[in-house]
Amino acid sequence: LYESTGLYGQSTIRKVNPISGDIIMQQSLDSIYFGEGLELVGDKLIQLTWRRRTAFVYNVTTFDLINSFTFTTNQNEGWGIASNGTHLVVSDGSEYLHIWDINSFTELSRIQVIDSATGNIVRRLNELEFVGNELLANIWYSDRVARIDVEQGLVTGYYDFSDLPYQRKSSEDVLNGIAYSADDHSLYITGKLWSKMFKLKLP
Repeated sequence: LYESTGLYGQSTIRKVNPISGDIIMQQSLDSIYFGEGLELVGDKLIQLTWRRRTAFVYNVTTFDLINSFTFTTNQNEGWGIASNGTHLVVSDGSEYLHIWDINSFTELSRIQVIDSATGNIVRRLNELEFVGNELLANIWYSDRVARIDVEQGLVTGYYDFSDLPYQRKSSEDVLNGIAYSADDHSLYITGKLWSKMFKLKLP
């Protein structure tokens, strides 16, 4: 399992054993960067940073830095990133998803996300993860994960993880980590400053 961790002076990328939590390999970011979303694309890892408008591309085997690039979003921040194999989708905490070319990282379009049931704009899109053609996006400061049809820009439903047995110490300990295992169709769920990760079987 590959992770990106945040906070200034503490941000890293890591390879972690999902069962034991042991860190197998780790690379630290310069203290001016706050690490955000991370996505595996082929033999590369792409990591966003929060407010520096900078992303890094690493060799997945060695964590050697291959290159970096600058980006813009609706709020000029980097939050979540996911790939469907043909494009990258990036969030910035707003209601917009940014569609990037998977090779050049240029922005192709922006999609405003709407709840199909209510017609309301869905804001605070954070961590992203594809499950097949469906994009999962956790709603910042919420235990809900939106299920998004990216082509339509519509939320078709939600997963509610408010019943996870985790004792939070403050309002900052929010759910913001999602990873999908295609091997057994399950999700790994964790949060900011959480000491545990939960594995949940999808229906």
